[in-house]
Amino acid sequence: MTYLDDHVRGDTFRYEFELGNGWTGTDFTGGLLFTLRTRAGSSTEEDDESAVDQASADDAEITMNGTLGVIIIPASRTKAWPAKNLKWDLQGKVTATPEDLVYTIDLGDIRILPDITRTQ
Repeated sequence: MTYLDDHVRGDTFRYEFELGNGWTGTDFTGGLLFTLRTRAGSSTEEDDESAVDQASADDAEITMNGTLGVIIIPASRTKAWPAKNLKWDLQGKVTATPEDLVYTIDLGDIRILPDITRTQ
């Protein structure tokens, strides 16, 4: 479990990480997802509609270079984040038959601080 540094709402979010256990970015053939929530999702939730935000490799918000990765979410999106403690996780998907394999790479908490400037 990783506690990310405090983040000021309305600033560009950047998180750098390194994969372990012999994984590289190309192993996750089904993509990578970084999800923020106000609370852990319940077992009855079937999708990420209730997430505060979600970044993906498909949208070029998560990029990999070997084992090193970076997540960048633009300030225009973080401006809508609630100023409170949030839960997050980073998952990777490996395309497989009969069902894709999903691995939680890391998860934890992040405190979102209120911004003062509301126009840019």
